[in-house]
Amino acid sequence: VRFAVIVGPIALIAMLAAYFLFNGVWFWDRSVLDVAVGAPFLAAALSWMVVILHRLLVEERGRRRTEQRFRAYVPPDVVDILVNNPSLNSMAPQRRELTILFSDIANFTTISESLGTERTGLLLATYLRSMTEVLQRTRATLDKYLGDGIMAFWGAPLEDPDHARNAAQAAIEMLDTLDTMNASGAFADAGKLKIRIGLATGLVNVGDFGNPPLRSAYTVIGDAANLAARLESAGKILGTSAAINASTRQQLPEGVRVRPIGAIRVKGKNEPEQI
Repeated sequence: VRFAVIVGPIALIAMLAAYFLFNGVWFWDRSVLDVAVGAPFLAAALSWMVVILHRLLVEERGRRRTEQRFRAYVPPDVVDILVNNPSLNSMAPQRRELTILFSDIANFTTISESLGTERTGLLLATYLRSMTEVLQRTRATLDKYLGDGIMAFWGAPLEDPDHARNAAQAAIEMLDTLDTMNASGAFADAGKLKIRIGLATGLVNVGDFGNPPLRSAYTVIGDAANLAARLESAGKILGTSAAINASTRQQLPEGVRVRPIGAIRVKGKNEPEQI
């Protein structure tokens, strides 16, 4: 049971060979006793098969749980990596630097009231489908939908040294995709949609929070997550489509065009945050 899968059959063959030699030398050569070897061989082989079957069942259960927990969060290729490499699948809360995104549709309450329930549902389905495709393409982990809002992050469950760059690319692609959808009349009933995006990079706690495995969520908790939400909301006053904090800016390549907007003071922090 303690051996690795590849070592198991080798160890089994070695033990059976040792038993066969011991049986031939000790019992037959010395005592002229003919001792049956079929039953011990069969017992050893069946024991090994039971261990393998047990491992398959345990590993399959683990694979299913990994797939169920992450299938809704991350791109399919990332799920495959996590399933095939159990050592990478750490859902326990841990401290890690991530980039978090919050996005929201401007004036959505007014839009939903004018459209009614059914047409609002169709609009959201069209919008969220396209935005989710952008997030998955840029290797984001989709945290949750917040009505018309989206929360996502980069850098977990798999390490991503380019999490800030990928998040910025996602924000740009989301805005470009929305422009294309507006131009094509995808939201004819609501006119043209406008979204606000907030990005923040920093140390946060990420993992399975709640009451796993019964009821929990793979999410992030920390100042950077709160800041990303504040930057999205600040777009109402600042008139921005996408705003980032200084930590995100420091990790972006020079080719990404940005402009300084100012600073805001976040609740609980003494120093203002540059935007």
